[in-house]
Amino acid sequence: MSNARIILCRHAVTDFTVAGIWDGKGGANPPLNERGLAQADDLAGRVKAFLGGAPARVLSSSLARAQQTAVAVATELGVSPISDPDWDELGFGEWDGRSGDQLRAEQPDAMLRFFSDETFRVPGGESHVELHERVRPSFEKLLEAGGTTVVVSHWGPIMSCLKMVLGLDLMPARRLNLAATSMTSIAMCDDGPHVEFVNDIGPRQPDH
Repeated sequence: MSNARIILCRHAVTDFTVAGIWDGKGGANPPLNERGLAQADDLAGRVKAFLGGAPARVLSSSLARAQQTAVAVATELGVSPISDPDWDELGFGEWDGRSGDQLRAEQPDAMLRFFSDETFRVPGGESHVELHERVRPSFEKLLEAGGTTVVVSHWGPIMSCLKMVLGLDLMPARRLNLAATSMTSIAMCDDGPHVEFVNDIGPRQPDH
């Protein structure tokens, strides 16, 4: 049995995050804003304190907001981050750059399907099933590798990992809140992976 621990961190905020604008794999890929840069530094300190000096590797998605957040964490831990596109956010296709409010007003039926049908795919995007299929092998590889890994990613991939560990269906798993720079920890135990905690944001108020 491996001694794996995976700390899943959602990225810090961008202007898109604050405005509720959707931005997935293949989207505009904005950088962190000023608030996001400060959040990334805060996350780095929280990760270091939680690890208590234990060694860890740092991975991130290939999207700018995750990479910038991961740099702050890796710098605090004295390691170099590695980028892996398997941890990218769900591809939203034609919905990239639109806000949730706009989509609910203009395409209410499609939005209902998006939140209720795991096979629904926005034109040019991915379904939740497709996201899960690309995240699962990378997650399982980290569990098998052992040691501690900090993964800076997005709501979709983190939700997918929790679905695997908790045995949830994909769509109910979407009801789990994951705030910006939240920490979610999964550790291997005798009977398999266990969730240690979810959506830990420290003492500050969340920015969605």
